Amino acid sequence: MPSGAQNEALTTHNDARARKGVQPLQWDDNLANDAQNYAQVLADTKDFKHSGVDGQGENLFMSSADASLADAVRAWLGEEANYHGEKIGEGDFGAWGHYSKPDDFEAIVETMS
Repeated sequence: MPSGAQNEALTTHNDARARKGVQPLQWDDNLANDAQNYAQVLADTKDFKHSGVDGQGENLFMSSADASLADAVRAWLGEEANYHGEKIGEGDFGAWGHYSKPDDFEAIVETMS
C-alpha cells in the first residue's frame, strides 16, 4: 500500500492518464521495492544511470532542492509540450522521453533517499 507521498505521486500520474483517456495505474509493492533498492544503489555509487532491468521501465529524477515524488511526476509530465507524436528513438527524445505517448505512459515509481 502506498504511503501518503507515494499515493500523491500515483494520483498525479493517474490524473494525467485520465485526461488522455488511459486506464489508471495501480501501486505495485514489488516494483516499489525494486525501485527503492535501485535508488539505494544510485545513492551509494553516485552513478546516475538507468538500471537496464528487462521488463521494468524507469524514469530517474534528481533535484538540487527538496522535491516530492509528485514534483518528479509533474516534471516528467511537463515534457508533454515537447512531444509531437515521434516514435521512441526519433526526434529530441531527451526532451520528451519521460512523457512518452499518451497510450504508452510509463509506470512511474520513484523513490528518493
